[in-house]
Amino acid sequence: MYLAFIALIPFSSQVLGDYGDQTAAVVVYALNMICVTAAFQAQILYAYRRDLVWPEARPFERRFTGPANLLVVGVFAASIPVAFVSPTIATFMWIAIFLVGRRFADRLAAATGY
Repeated sequence: MYLAFIALIPFSSQVLGDYGDQTAAVVVYALNMICVTAAFQAQILYAYRRDLVWPEARPFERRFTGPANLLVVGVFAASIPVAFVSPTIATFMWIAIFLVGRRFADRLAAATGY
């Protein structure tokens, strides 16, 4: 499933590039990014449950991958209803991933003890 969603990125990016001022284009792109990130997180969880992640990599994966995926899904999901009001504001919301990503990961890691 992950690669199927990855294969859709050029399409959703083209739609966003051509019709970025349209609500549907922003929603299509946001849904694609949510699906990519959720499928990636599912792969990470599967790898943990099957003991496929090297023990040396586990602390790094738990500290950064989980919170980053949660942030990406959250921001893109929050941007969908905003896109119905203003597609431009919804796309600017995506910048929040880069602005608060590291702080969010650090806070979540501190809260969970990683």
